[in-house]
Amino acid sequence: MPKVSALLPNGPVVLEKRNFEIVLDDEDELADGEGGAESIALDETLELAGRDVASIMRLLRSDYNVLTWLCWSAGLDRVALPERLAPPPNFNQAVGMAIERQWRAWDKLSTGGIMALTKGVRAFEWEGIDIDFISPALVELVAHEYTDLRALFFFLCDDRQESPWQDNLRRA
Repeated sequence: MPKVSALLPNGPVVLEKRNFEIVLDDEDELADGEGGAESIALDETLELAGRDVASIMRLLRSDYNVLTWLCWSAGLDRVALPERLAPPPNFNQAVGMAIERQWRAWDKLSTGGIMALTKGVRAFEWEGIDIDFISPALVELVAHEYTDLRALFFFLCDDRQESPWQDNLRRA
């Protein structure tokens, strides 16, 4: 992984683990059909105890992927601190792509891609391999990466969200 210490010019920051509420508006509702507020668990901490090397590598890969998309969303072509925010003109298409690919990867994992086939949701390539030809072990990795990316875009698109590492944004 490239060094990213330049992104923290004042040194390390404390990662948060806390709960908060989001007040729902008229368009939102809780799973039980009621309005009100949704309780959110935020966990930015890195709990590595008990993880194997493969899960740590998945975490590192996914977090770096999210970081590169965050920088891209700010208008950068590399990982750096932006001097100004200048979202690219195709930002909305990237959000749609992340949502579609996240759904497509989870569908491949859970149904073997049958739902996507019946709904006409197109395949995509991940690391040069068509999603329909990726092994189940790797499809899980793809699904988690796109879930994390989708969480980033939901965070960027909704000012009520406080972090991409909220449980409500990371649900499959």
